[in-house]
Formats: sequence, C-alpha cells, structure tokens
Amino acid sequence: MGNIFAKSKMQNDPAPKTKSSILTKSFFFKRLCRWAFKKIDTDKSGAVDKKELYSGLLLIHLNLSKYCGAAACKPMSKEQVDKVFDDMDTDNSGFLSEEEFVKAMVILCSDIASRVALLTGVALFN
Repeated sequence: MGNIFAKSKMQNDPAPKTKSSILTKSFFFKRLCRWAFKKIDTDKSGAVDKKELYSGLLLIHLNLSKYCGAAACKPMSKEQVDKVFDDMDTDNSGFLSEEEFVKAMVILCSDIASRVALLTGVALFN
C-alpha cells in the first residue's frame, strides 16, 4: 500500500481532471453550456477569454437557479475561475474553444448537484 500523503498523479497533471456530477453529465447541462457559449462569444470568434468565461459561468448559474434554486446561486470566485481558465488553456492562447468552455463549466459547476441534495435533505428534516 502506498503513502496516502504522497501527491497523486492527478495533482501533477497540468490540466484539471473533469470532475462531473449527475447534473454536469446531462444533455440539458451540455446544451445550456453551448447556448451560454454562443451568447458570450459576441464576436463569433469561436473562442472566449477569461472575462467571457466568468460571464458564461454567471449566465449558467442564473439559468440553473430556475431549476435548482439557491444551490445554483453560489458560483466560484473570479480568482477560482481564472485558475480553471489558466489550467484549461493548455496552448496559452488566452482563449478557450467551445469544447474547452464546456469542460471548464463541468469543473466549475460540479458541486451544484451535491448542494441541491444537501439542501433537499435539510428541508426534509426540518
């Protein structure tokens, strides 16, 4: 058995692993991400920068809040989003493609489903 305190291989990878949930694996979520990408890519370049990534995250959270309630109203900070952007921008172009944008949103929105479950559980026991 290996050292449990040693860095895992995943921690050494340059790009973050896609941490997904039931929500982020859904067709609805992928469609929402593609819609948000088209909305924020105003110059139709097929790529978004850091500012547009954060705008896209807020747009997705606003739309998810219609269905998930308060659990979707807590997006990551701009600094956290910038870090994910830097990790996803493997070619250092300063832009993310639509595919990279969707992968970034999976990472940035992966905890919404667990917050929904937590809030539902709390509501059931109150």
